[in-house]
Amino acid sequence: ACSFAAIPALLAFTFVIVAVRALRRPISREKRALLAAVVCAVLGNVANNLLSFDVTATATATWLLMGLGVALAAPPAHDNVAAPPRRRFWRWGLAALLLVGIGMAVWQMNARPLMAGVAARSANRYAQQGAAARALAASEQAVARWPIEPAHHLLLSGAYWHQAMADPASARDWLPQAEAALLAARRLRPGDPAVWLHTAQFYASVAQQFGGATRGLAEEAFRRALALAPNHATIYAAWGRFYLQGNDPKAAGPLLRQAVMLDGSNGEAYVSLGDAELALG
Repeated sequence: ACSFAAIPALLAFTFVIVAVRALRRPISREKRALLAAVVCAVLGNVANNLLSFDVTATATATWLLMGLGVALAAPPAHDNVAAPPRRRFWRWGLAALLLVGIGMAVWQMNARPLMAGVAARSANRYAQQGAAARALAASEQAVARWPIEPAHHLLLSGAYWHQAMADPASARDWLPQAEAALLAARRLRPGDPAVWLHTAQFYASVAQQFGGATRGLAEEAFRRALALAPNHATIYAAWGRFYLQGNDPKAAGPLLRQAVMLDGSNGEAYVSLGDAELALG
């Protein structure tokens, strides 16, 4: 992936050098203005690709503009007398440093997140296949390659949780790591209700499966998630099921009613509401 990403960057870098050298030569005003416009258009597309991805229309226009720029930068046909070479090694050093900088930028901004995404996809596939150890290793690779993505930390937290469920005897070793990954995701994106919902469900599951004293933490996380997304039916449904599993149908009922009112297509919420109503008589 890195090699494929570096080839267009190297060509763009070479094009800019050729165009700048041509602009320093004595050329007509019209050709200078056109060449400068071509350079600006190509650099603008390069800047856009640092934040997004290229599409067919802009890619085709960019390559055509680069070809036009090279044609404009070509010296006149009658200029056959070559100037004596001047040894300016500092230019080559500067060009090498710039090329290294471009390569590092491509690696940091393109290759690393791409490789992290591949690792995350592999982790999901291994988890579906029941290969918990391989899913954990792939999740750790995703976090190591792109640690500023909260979704990778949530994936790693889930992998640690599955390890704790698979081996309850060693849950004390896995659960703190799962919590640390959740907290890392929360630090990266504190205003995301989905992160708080994951946190609430983790603490709720710990209280239910291992008898941990985390019910208060789960309630606080549910409350924070609803404060950020007050009309999100999934949060109401999850909080209602939390109370229902804790044998508190009186607290679960209003939450589950709000869930089905906000989303009439949520079948699980209707089932949970039915259980709550039955428990309430």
